[in-house]
Amino acid sequence: MVLSERLRRALLERGARLQAADPDLNCRAALARAASELGLDGAMSRLLDCRDLDEALADYQRLFRPGQPALLRGLRRQALEAMRFFSAFEPRLVGSVLTGTADENSSIVLHLFAETPEEVLLKLLERNIPFEESRRVLRYRGGRAREYPVFSFSANGVPVDLVVLHSRDLREAPLAAGDNGPLTRAGLRRVESLIAQGEVQREVGAP
Repeated sequence: MVLSERLRRALLERGARLQAADPDLNCRAALARAASELGLDGAMSRLLDCRDLDEALADYQRLFRPGQPALLRGLRRQALEAMRFFSAFEPRLVGSVLTGTADENSSIVLHLFAETPEEVLLKLLERNIPFEESRRVLRYRGGRAREYPVFSFSANGVPVDLVVLHSRDLREAPLAAGDNGPLTRAGLRRVESLIAQGEVQREVGAP
């Protein structure tokens, strides 16, 4: 089965609109629903890559939500502050703040790496940071799944989720939700670079 460029663009545009309306809708669910709404075979949606949908969503937000780039810059700066604060745990930024599709409802999600979750817990307690604890399951190649603790708190009104992985998990990225590829994640230097690039683009595009 091969998608024509017209159908490919139609699926991505409809999927992007659906994700913009419902940020909790993952890639595969958005594309499957887009195919259904367009009267297409659901199998066609599986021919598309989730990274293509991220790009389509970013295009949609730039066109219909002109304030999104400024919001994204603010979230990335906040993420960078958090990464510096937790630098001892090799932080990696993941999710919509990294991919560029974050909106006002998005959380900053960091993967931290430690021998035990108690190391991160102690850091939070030492700084009197109130938090909530939960669990999150991440999938890996070969059908493996691992459950990790999550410490969630708010910084300047922005929700932050710390997913605490074991130090050895730094070598292998988990799979992206709804996709078969590895989850995209970025360290401190990469996030600094993204913020710098955003500042340059803002200067170039300024009237």
